[in-house]
Amino acid sequence: MPQNALATVFDAVNLHSSQKIVSVGQQAFGIAFTADGKTALVSNHGDGTISVIDLVANQTIKTLKAGTGIETLSFY
Repeated sequence: MPQNALATVFDAVNLHSSQKIVSVGQQAFGIAFTADGKTALVSNHGDGTISVIDLVANQTIKTLKAGTGIETLSFY
C-alpha cells in the first residue's frame, strides 16, 4: 500500500527559516518553477501525476494526470 509522499519547501535565501511540508504524488522525481517563483510543478514518477504547489501558501493546490513514468518538467 503506497504511503503519503511529501516534499519539503524551504527558503534558499534564509536556510534558518522554518521548512514547510507539502503532499505530492508517489516517487516525486522532477521539479520546475515558474519565473516568478510562486508555483512549482513536481513530477511523480510512481503514480504518473504532476503536483502543482503554491509556494506562497505552501500547499499542493492541484494534481494533474500525466501518464505512467513521468520524470522531467519545464515551463515554457
